[in-house]
Amino acid sequence: DNRQEVGQKIFLDNSIVAPVKAGAKIGELAFYAGDSELGRVDLVAQNGIERKVTSRWWLYLIPALGLMILVL
Repeated sequence: DNRQEVGQKIFLDNSIVAPVKAGAKIGELAFYAGDSELGRVDLVAQNGIERKVTSRWWLYLIPALGLMILVL
């Protein structure tokens, strides 16, 4: 019997940040038989992801604090 077990590896794009559009490529899935790569397919976002405004709240706080210091 000459069968080899097929394995897979997931390669995700580490630079992904929101927002992400539905259908955007976010990585690849590679299939292997032993050490030989059989092929790859793209991994895509099924749904879109929006960026939360609150995720960068401190960017709004710093200028506000600067204005408060100037006023005082």
